[in-house]
Amino acid sequence: MNHPSAPILSVITPTFNSLPFIEECILHVESERIDGVEHVIVDGASTDGTEALISELAQSRPYVSWISEPDTGQSSAMNRGIALAKGRFICFLNVDDYFEPACLKLVVSKLLKLSENQFLVGNCNVVNGQGKLLSVRKPSRCGYPQILQFWKPDVFPPNPSSYFYPKSIHDRAGLYDEEEHYVLDYEMFVRILRFATPHYINHTLGNFVLHDNTKTFLNTRGTKTPSKLHVYEKYLLNLPKWQRWTFEVQRWYHTVLKRSNNRLIFFALRPMYALRYVLKKF
Repeated sequence: MNHPSAPILSVITPTFNSLPFIEECILHVESERIDGVEHVIVDGASTDGTEALISELAQSRPYVSWISEPDTGQSSAMNRGIALAKGRFICFLNVDDYFEPACLKLVVSKLLKLSENQFLVGNCNVVNGQGKLLSVRKPSRCGYPQILQFWKPDVFPPNPSSYFYPKSIHDRAGLYDEEEHYVLDYEMFVRILRFATPHYINHTLGNFVLHDNTKTFLNTRGTKTPSKLHVYEKYLLNLPKWQRWTFEVQRWYHTVLKRSNNRLIFFALRPMYALRYVLKKF
């Protein structure tokens, strides 16, 4: 397949049995792309017609390259995408997520000013399956080691549609852990931040569609699905002892004490809420 010479940015889309979304994803990237942007699609040998549709759509789009082979999961597909990417910079766009209008034009102009030790991160909309805006995540404090404070919303972007980085970072930080199937992006981001410095811009770049069956949705609903905690515990050991104790106290406060069902504890930690509750009784 043909590729643009020396692309600046590779947009990598891992997919498996994504027939309801894949055409819209390809057309979305087409509508947003500029010269120097390629679209790499890694399909995990879909059985629902996804592969045939990718093949059809790619024929008239020389900037689209793709493979369809069995893999061991999303991390495996992402690593294959990195290997196929020809761009100096890369990003990941899940098949049902999307960029903000003119995002890629802005991003490419910013990336060309960054070094191999920096990456670009912006804000991300979180929307539900019906397109309703649930929140806007602004990771203005993204960095290491504060990314380990996973209970804070401003230390980690919730979705890869809002961050872009040099492919060469993986030469130092390694590839995605193919044994990690739930918080693979968080685990990778912790390692990336040990080797690179974020360049945050207060601009919304991506949109994360939170469907009811997504891993992130399940992780926030109190299920037994693995969360960021095991990644936190693993990398916490790399910090100085005083910092480990500081983080552990903060984690206990935010994830245990503040989530307590004890009414006394609940109101003690929220005095203004408690005051309003009392005044309503009179």
